[in-house]
Amino acid sequence: MESQEFTTTNPSFYHPSQQKEMLYSVESLERLDSPEPHLTKKECSVTQNTPKALTVAISGCTSSGKTTLALLLSEIFSSPTTKISAGNESPHISKEDNLGDAKATHSFTTIIHQDAFFIPKADCPLVQFNSAPNDICFVKESLAQKNENSVYFYARTGTDGEEDVQITGPNTDCMEAVNFGYLLRMVQAAQANDPEPEMCVQYKDDADKNKLIEQYSGVIESMRRRVGEYLTLGTGNRMRNDIDTGYNYGWIFVEGFLLFSKALDSDDKSSWLDALSEVEDRCAGRSENVRQEFKKEAALKESKVMRAKEENVAAKAALMQEFDIKLFLPTSKEVAKERRLSRFPYIDFPAGGRCPGQMWKSEGYFEEVVWKGYEDSFDWLLRETGKENVDGVFVRTTVDDTVENTVYWAVDIILQFLKAGNEVVSKDNAQGLEITVSKPQRRRNLHSLICLQPATMSHLYNPLATAQQLYQNTSNNRLPSELQDSIRFYTARLTQAAGILLGLPQDITAQANVLLYRYWLVDDLMQYEYSDVSAATLYLTAKVSASPRSFRSITNVYAYLLSQSASLTNSYVPENTPSSYYLSESAYITYRTRLLNIEGQVLNALGFNTHVALPHPLAITYLQTLDIFSPAHKNGSGKAVAKKTIQYLNTALLSPQMLYLTHQPCALAVAAIYLAAKEEGIKMPEDEWWEVFDVEREELGFLVVGMRSLEGVARRGKEIFGEKMMISKDDAMEELGKRGLGLSNGKSNGHSKKIDEEDEMMKMMDERMEDS
Repeated sequence: MESQEFTTTNPSFYHPSQQKEMLYSVESLERLDSPEPHLTKKECSVTQNTPKALTVAISGCTSSGKTTLALLLSEIFSSPTTKISAGNESPHISKEDNLGDAKATHSFTTIIHQDAFFIPKADCPLVQFNSAPNDICFVKESLAQKNENSVYFYARTGTDGEEDVQITGPNTDCMEAVNFGYLLRMVQAAQANDPEPEMCVQYKDDADKNKLIEQYSGVIESMRRRVGEYLTLGTGNRMRNDIDTGYNYGWIFVEGFLLFSKALDSDDKSSWLDALSEVEDRCAGRSENVRQEFKKEAALKESKVMRAKEENVAAKAALMQEFDIKLFLPTSKEVAKERRLSRFPYIDFPAGGRCPGQMWKSEGYFEEVVWKGYEDSFDWLLRETGKENVDGVFVRTTVDDTVENTVYWAVDIILQFLKAGNEVVSKDNAQGLEITVSKPQRRRNLHSLICLQPATMSHLYNPLATAQQLYQNTSNNRLPSELQDSIRFYTARLTQAAGILLGLPQDITAQANVLLYRYWLVDDLMQYEYSDVSAATLYLTAKVSASPRSFRSITNVYAYLLSQSASLTNSYVPENTPSSYYLSESAYITYRTRLLNIEGQVLNALGFNTHVALPHPLAITYLQTLDIFSPAHKNGSGKAVAKKTIQYLNTALLSPQMLYLTHQPCALAVAAIYLAAKEEGIKMPEDEWWEVFDVEREELGFLVVGMRSLEGVARRGKEIFGEKMMISKDDAMEELGKRGLGLSNGKSNGHSKKIDEEDEMMKMMDERMEDS
């Protein structure tokens, strides 16, 4: 049997800074290896593998039956007395209202509608579309309406000046129109059965829940009996986490037309208003000073827009990891159009809810925006005709099926998931094969790094960063992503050079760089001087190893590396001037005090967990397993591959994608071996040999790209900072000033200023001591 992934909890989370090299896609998100994000207030145990609630995601085109299916499933799997609906004012059903003797089986259900998380239309990207013939009367009424705050613009394009109208307005059917950050928080709160009041927005849908319950009461009763029989037939230890018939966890049903859509590259600005183009119109005939002010305003606007896009993409990627079961309902264009335009909100007032000016309810909008966006966003699912499972998403194999059949199909998938524990058997209709679809349990275990506090990391073995931490790091740090990459690159390179001069083993230096990246994941980049953080983490790592180094050695080495006498590259050899890196006793004491303070902050941020598992020893073991050192290869090629492998692993320590924080050592070792063998011309096994080491093709592909991306980061850093060997906070501030982002843009609070004042006071005291 072929084994496939069931959901998105396996490969590692993509960091927004890598979007310049790789496009986000649902296919790649389906292979994530980092543990999923969750609310920081949620209590988790290392031994707890089963979440408090199972999350089922339902997606498909507009009017495909998503809401209907979610409502019916919530009735089937809900407790009759403890029902929750996020953003839906459906009444609670009492025990007396329960259907027959088919008792509900679970403690609570929650329905979350993606449509409740739209941003204001004025903030959505603009799109152009043409009116359809059936829109003539509606467009005329909209044009006749006097509305100074209209978000739509009309241009007559027909031969008679009336029949054809080109409309420009907000695109509410794209990913940027939904606040996935709020949606993610809502799902996580629901999983903890602790919804946030401020997040419980009211969602008005035209589906009458009571009418649905009455209309499909037979289906609900039948499915409840089936679920009840399943839970009482002695499934025993075959259920998830060996839970018996007392299984009483809750259910969360999330429905939305964009849940499984392909994510956009955050650098793609085509769908947003070009802020700079506005400058040309607004600055016509104005003075140069005014033009510069407008340009500065436009740059700030563009930066804000792109930052919001990056945060939204990261939140959507994190949201994908929250889903245990994913169901997709394909629909034909004709049926979707007929259903949509016949619903109450799309019928003209007063018979319906469509008022003049609501152009997103027009037929032309459906034809040129809604359906086109659906085909573009879901082509990765739609092209797999006849397959029931596509990269962890269960696709209904029938198009435009009945509600009854859809409910039977969905319940069958859910029960298979419960029955198998970690796998679901599906039928590939195209090939007639039974496929075992594996679903790794949520990794709240030794492979995950759980945020027990907002800025603290846990005491777990080789912790990896969670998607939530990566998302929050991007949201809270207002530095441009390329500037963040440069800061990490220059600082990690300085740490590497210091380790060499101190005579430290490479594994200690590598661990120091990993701790450095971990620390900056939960703390502000602009809080301390970059070189000081490097020195503190290197001192800390060496201190807990078998090769400790004194503070005097650390300070002397860093004083030299930061002087004009040192060079970290081979571009030139500067003149050695010992006076440039001489440290007086008072300067040494000041430096040591500062580093001790930072060391304590680093330890606190890391949760006092300084353990790092490196891939270097694994890589050598894997090379031996693959028989790379065999005499069958050309003389010396095995050693060359091993050397090149270690070089790639050391290079990955400086990667902007923070590979050591998002991937386990086995994956890093395999990727380095793959690149080294390819460069040295060593023939590897024809089969997918990396799967032997628990690495998937998609993860390997990403790591290969990530390990080769360092050259681009170094080049961009050189373009920004020139020939500097190391950069400082002042350099970053100066660059922010050049971009018009303000000197306080990179600071989250006034802590940095406080530290600078303390340093200044220490210097003054040292000078007085020297004078005395």
